[in-house]
Amino acid sequence: HIPEIDYLPKPPTTQTKRDILTKDEYEKLVLYLRTNEYLKPEGSSELERVRRSIFREFIGLSYNTGMRPKEILGLTWGDVSVNITDTKEEQQVFRILKVRSENSKTGKMRSVNGPVGRRLERLKKTYEDHGMECGSDQYIFRNPTYEKKDKNSPSHQVVFQKRLDKVLEETGLQKELDKTQRRITLYSSRHFYTTLRLQNGLDIHLLSRQLGTSTTYI
Repeated sequence: HIPEIDYLPKPPTTQTKRDILTKDEYEKLVLYLRTNEYLKPEGSSELERVRRSIFREFIGLSYNTGMRPKEILGLTWGDVSVNITDTKEEQQVFRILKVRSENSKTGKMRSVNGPVGRRLERLKKTYEDHGMECGSDQYIFRNPTYEKKDKNSPSHQVVFQKRLDKVLEETGLQKELDKTQRRITLYSSRHFYTTLRLQNGLDIHLLSRQLGTSTTYI
């Protein structure tokens, strides 16, 4: 009565769903994005410098909020506010970002709190210096080309992914990633954020509300 078994089922894989940077690799990436070598390369045009500044703040927002790329690209300036219960010092640092239901993967509206105040102020100045308005209905991450700078045209994930691939090459991080067979995408920032918050002891239920996902999925 013993069944014949041709093969045994494979044990569950221990590989993570998405590859992420290590903390040291992340710090190397962020430090590079602050340098003039990246922000103001020799011979670059004004438009290219604007694009690089926008990308730097997109990465900062991604890694400090854990939001999905689509959610970030769907944000408008009207979705940004300060917490009135914060101190004046905290209001300079933190911002509440409203993820509207139509912009959320789950179809539910939520608020995300993150230390991105100074990043958003820098981004706003970048736009204004480039002759672009930052009205409440305008996207935070917009196309800055001269043909579309006066239009409310959101940036696309493909554009930012290409820039991320290029930056990983320029920093030498891609060589390390290749050695460990890791592939870093824009979405990797969400998993990096989740991992660090858990390691730092953040309550999983609070994290669940921030991310807009279930504790089971986390």
